[in-house]
Parts: sequence; structure tokens; C-alpha cells
Amino acid sequence: MSDVVVAVCPIARASETVAPESDRYGLPNSSGLSESVSIPSPVLRRIRTTWAHPPPIAVAAFWMSVCAVAFSLASVAVRFAIATLPAGEITFFRNLGALVFLAPLFIRRGRAVFRVARPWTAATLALWQAISNFCIVLAFAVIPLADAVAISFLSPLIVVAMAALLGIERVGRSRWLATLIGFAGMLLIVRPGFQQMPPETLLVLASATVTAFFSLTVRNLGRDHHPDTLVLIALGGSLPILAAVAFWSWRMPEPNEAIILLAIGLAAALGQAAMVRAYAAAESSSVMPFSFLQLPATVIAAYAAFGQAPDLFTLAGALVIFASAQYTMRREARQ
Repeated sequence: MSDVVVAVCPIARASETVAPESDRYGLPNSSGLSESVSIPSPVLRRIRTTWAHPPPIAVAAFWMSVCAVAFSLASVAVRFAIATLPAGEITFFRNLGALVFLAPLFIRRGRAVFRVARPWTAATLALWQAISNFCIVLAFAVIPLADAVAISFLSPLIVVAMAALLGIERVGRSRWLATLIGFAGMLLIVRPGFQQMPPETLLVLASATVTAFFSLTVRNLGRDHHPDTLVLIALGGSLPILAAVAFWSWRMPEPNEAIILLAIGLAAALGQAAMVRAYAAAESSSVMPFSFLQLPATVIAAYAAFGQAPDLFTLAGALVIFASAQYTMRREARQ
């Protein structure tokens, strides 16, 4: 889902110096090529070297492409599920499924993955995860998927505004201007005054805002926690909250609905794992452009499943938001 894209970025980013190279990229060192293979030409030797040790940006592009496809499929599956199942129940199974499918990663870390230095701060991470996911699932019931994904890219810009207002960091005029331009791109998508704006649009904005709180919390916790620990806290800690929400409108899923819920959890887990590896492979400012692949992937999936096609205003607004977010992240990387 689109909320996870933004939510996990800072997790991986905060840990770029923690995980070893082979573990961060999620690729084998030897690439399965035997040392005894004869290399008849310099060209083949170069191919073998590149395959065994791919450039970081190539690794990041690969994993971000996987992430974009996974989250777009999760969004489509949520749209199918929301037609018959309550949003709270969908969100609960989404996080539960992701937690189960990612369990092997946590087990590999051993007991260290359960070490939490600041439990109260970590608890807020789970709260932000639950609220953000729940809001975006509710919005998917009404808003076209491409619009929701495009608006969700406002989250990095909201992080900048919050960091400045809360006194966490100084923000210059250029970053403030980029933030305002990004919000102007959002207005291009919703076009208030020119068309009836669904109230659910506010849910997407709420999800993006809460995701910004999530990002700031991760920046804080990332100094002394492994990224896998933060993912475990976010997914596992949100389950009791979402279980309480789901309890009031619980309905036992039918077999076909259970398959859809399983697909949501699997796609979310794949997207989350790929996101972590992408942002661990290269600098966040370099990876950010590839995150925009989620929009065309969602457009294709939504058109194939529901016949939803974004208009020119949505595409133009998405480009404005993306350009503003990319500029902001590059400026931040220089500081």
C-alpha cells in the first residue's frame, strides 16, 4: 500500500550504515557463478564482475521496482476487499499477514530484533502505523487509486514542515517554497471549487500527515534501533490497536475474501521487504525517484482491474508533488 512506501523509507534510511553490504542488498555475493568458469573475453569478465557486485543504484532500482509492483497490487486487492469487508478488519489482516510473511527476517536476527531501548517512543510508532493504514484503506473505498497514491507523496513535504514548526531542524526558503509547490500539486489533483471533492480525500491527507509523524519518530528511533526492529514494532504493535477497531465490525471472511486478505498481506510484506533493501542499497535522495514507479504501476493495475484512468490534472499534480519531494530530499541530503 502507498502508506507503506513512505512509512518504511526512513526506517531503511536510518540504518544505511548498520547492515553489511550483502545483507542490505539482499543479493548473493557470488551470484551463483563458479570460479572455474572460463571467461573468454574482457566483455564477459566485465559482465561477471557487474553481476556479482552490481552498482548500489542498480540494486536500489531493482528493489524499488519490486516494491512499486507489490504495493500497487496490494492497493488493488484492498479495493476489492473494501467492497464487502470492514476497513478495520482489512487493515488488521493486512498488518498481520505482513508480519507473518516477514517472520523469517525477524527470526534471522535472533533475540536482538526484540531489543527496544525506548518503549514509550516505540509505542507511538505502532500508533502512527495503525492510524495511517486505517485511513488509507477507508479512502481506497471511494477515491481513485492513482489519486490516493499521488496525494500520499505529500508525506515527505509534510515531514519538512513539521520538522521546522517543531524546531527539529532549520528549513530554508527554498525548501519551504518546494513544500508549498507540492501542496499546490495536491490542489491540482483534487481541484476544490471545480469539482466535488470527496470527503475521503481528507483521509488520504490524514494518512500522509500521520505518516510524517511516523517518519519523524523513525528518525529518532533509528539512531539506536535496527530497521528490522522498527518494522517489527510498527507491524506487531499496531495489531492490538487494529484488533480493537476490527472487533466492532467483525465479520468472518468468506473463502474468496480470505484469499484476497492473504494476497494483501503477502503483497504488503514483499513491498515492505523490498523497500528496506532499496533504501539500504543507496542514499535516500538517489532512491527517491524510483519510488515514483508506484504511480504508473498503480495506474496500470487500477485500469486493468477497475477501468480507472487518471486524468491530466492528476498526472500533472503528481509530477509537481514528486518534483517538490525530490528537490526537498536532495537539499536535505546536502545539509
